[in-house]
Amino acid sequence: METVRRKILIVCFVIALATLLQLIRLNYIVEWSKSKNEFNEVDIGKKAALPSDTVKGLSKEKILIIYDEEEQESILVEKNIAQVLSYMKKSCDSKNVKEIKAIDDSYMSVILTLSEWNKFGDMNHLIQYVQKGGNVFFAQTPIVDDAFFSIYRKLGIYEVGPPIVHHGIELLSNILIKGKGTRVDEHFLSNFSLSVRLKDTCTVYAKSADGIPLLWETGLGEGKIMLFNGTMLDERMHRGIIAGALSFLNEDFIYPIMNTKVAFIDGFPAPINMESDDIYERYAKSPKEFYREIWWPDIVAGGLKYDVKYTGVFVQTYNDRVEPPFGNPIGLDGKSFTLYGRELLKYGGELGFQGYNHQPLTAKALNHIDLEYNVWPDTENMLLAVEEAVRFAKAGFPYYALRCYMPPSNVLSPEGRQALVAGMPDLKIISSVYQGDGEKDEYVQEYGVSSDGIVDFPMMTSGSFNDSDTHWMMLNGITSLGVFSHSIHPDAFLDPEKSRGYDWENIYREYTQLLKGLKNRYGWLRSMTVSQAAEEVKRLSVCDLYVQRHEENIRVYCNYFIEELQFILRTEKNIISAVDCEWKKIDDDFYLIRTEKPVFSIQLGR
Repeated sequence: METVRRKILIVCFVIALATLLQLIRLNYIVEWSKSKNEFNEVDIGKKAALPSDTVKGLSKEKILIIYDEEEQESILVEKNIAQVLSYMKKSCDSKNVKEIKAIDDSYMSVILTLSEWNKFGDMNHLIQYVQKGGNVFFAQTPIVDDAFFSIYRKLGIYEVGPPIVHHGIELLSNILIKGKGTRVDEHFLSNFSLSVRLKDTCTVYAKSADGIPLLWETGLGEGKIMLFNGTMLDERMHRGIIAGALSFLNEDFIYPIMNTKVAFIDGFPAPINMESDDIYERYAKSPKEFYREIWWPDIVAGGLKYDVKYTGVFVQTYNDRVEPPFGNPIGLDGKSFTLYGRELLKYGGELGFQGYNHQPLTAKALNHIDLEYNVWPDTENMLLAVEEAVRFAKAGFPYYALRCYMPPSNVLSPEGRQALVAGMPDLKIISSVYQGDGEKDEYVQEYGVSSDGIVDFPMMTSGSFNDSDTHWMMLNGITSLGVFSHSIHPDAFLDPEKSRGYDWENIYREYTQLLKGLKNRYGWLRSMTVSQAAEEVKRLSVCDLYVQRHEENIRVYCNYFIEELQFILRTEKNIISAVDCEWKKIDDDFYLIRTEKPVFSIQLGR
């Protein structure tokens, strides 16, 4: 009898303990379901931070770009450089070469994007500008014509051969921050370049993989000349070279950056309904068990170790429906969504949105040859699908604001955007791609704020491999904008092409090497979710910058200043003191400047 009583007590104790644990678990879920995705949003309504009388007395640093309206490549390079200068908050005048009669000495630099220098006329105007202290940047390989021969020795060239295509690049300097020694041999980076030999007085900053000088500088009188012996500066992925060249060409060069590190998980949480013999044979687990017990813990561990906050954009289902009914599809179950969602938030991440399904929001056939998607009949059907996915998310996180949308396959039509705005009341950010593949349907973005207030925050890089093209674009993004914006996809390792035949362990090793290198080189980058990073886009977008110099003192004025700003300063001098800002050395001759004041100054010395 005593034994039976003891068994009953044990069973009751076990039941009571299990009930208590379940109640704790349910309470935990309820607490996470109360997440609201709240933080201090900045108000970008233009409120002057400086008195109007002060602003009237200030002048901007001015740069002149000279292009050839009859040369397509010249126009593309001009537009690319003008965008870099816009991010840097430098005043930029773009003029067709036919308009140029003389060079105004008030320009701190002149940039030529044309290849036919004969169209410039008398090159002596340019030479005189340099000799008096101006700086000139030739941003494209010149044609060897009479104008070229009239000044080529002043460019530091003593021998020139025919132009040919050269592949790859090697950085002999930190023209890209922390980039000295970087070498890219792949053919994705190529230039049509002159075969030249340079005088010893030239400083070579970059050369092709086979040793042809690509970027160099030489002094002339009181000024400097820099020449890029290539044709690649029309692409966004090389904007860091433009920013770096300008910072080397112009003494004590300072420009604002966003200083943010953002990592997306494309399609997470998402349905895991596939079958995989490879996963079962290797791990004795179903795909669902693999993602829960191996993939996700690895991703979390990598993020925690290397200071990465993930923004996951969920997909409700992978069906191909573009007509109702959209309710209760076979796809992501509410339990998995809540489980992964609350853990994403627990580790400092953010929950975003990719769609009801993976059908791009467009009502026309796509031009992508490799994409087979259904088109939506009309905007109303898109809206109904968006509303269903938002309803699904609210069921798990009723108080949470879904702020970010990532277009499936980087495709979003104007009517799709209209449906998003109508169906996502909390939409604040759209994240597509920064560097497109040239496909007509791609939703390619610049960083900025649209007229309707939605922030464009594109991804610069993607994938789990620590390869040269990812590394190159990373260096360029950080140097030009202070931005690392990267995405990974959960099931990429199941695709033979995307995985390159690697198993998960090797892919994960590659991925963590990428994060490790990022942290070791650029530990100053601030890890953020996309909503936090969007606030930095807002701050930069409204800032109106003036830089004044007096002897060794730099004084910076920021009108429409919001809370704080960060800057890159390149100078070959030492920082002696700083007023109303703080600084940190991040590379040889490069400093990170942070301020909470609209006016600050830096004293330099030798």
